[in-house]
Amino acid sequence: MSRSLTFAVAIATAMAALASVPTNAQDTGNHPLVSEGQQAYKAQDFEAARSKFAEACREEVFLGCLSYADLLYNGTGVPKDLAGARNAFGLACKYGGAGGCTRYAIMMINAEGGAQDVQSAVKIFTAVCDSNVGEGCYYLYLVHTNGLIGQVDFERAEALKAKACTLGYQQAC
Repeated sequence: MSRSLTFAVAIATAMAALASVPTNAQDTGNHPLVSEGQQAYKAQDFEAARSKFAEACREEVFLGCLSYADLLYNGTGVPKDLAGARNAFGLACKYGGAGGCTRYAIMMINAEGGAQDVQSAVKIFTAVCDSNVGEGCYYLYLVHTNGLIGQVDFERAEALKAKACTLGYQQAC
């Protein structure tokens, strides 16, 4: 299997795993618009959920942006919109959410919803990893293992994988 295909498969698997990971309550999950969006989502009123999450995102609420991006990325009850999802993941990152940052960077690497930008994605993964979030370390591991920034660096990759595991990111263990 080619390096880029191997990386694409690893990223797709990781994105699927991320979609099922609950977000932290501290990430303003108690914001009224987010709560209303979650209630609408549970009732399968996806258009109302989209509207509430989009409004929360406009108010710079991390979890609103992340939830909005998830709906757009997956096309859950609303039209799939990769450019919109990439933008919303970027806003979730800007408003302080590591999960938004990694998903934004993954979309940058895969050229989903915009141009490919591996260097910017690596900077994001590095910042997330340096903040001791295992998810960022794991994606840096994949970048190094697949040689996306030059020659494959297995020693650096293994150190990143070990750090991700130590930080509790189970896919790395």
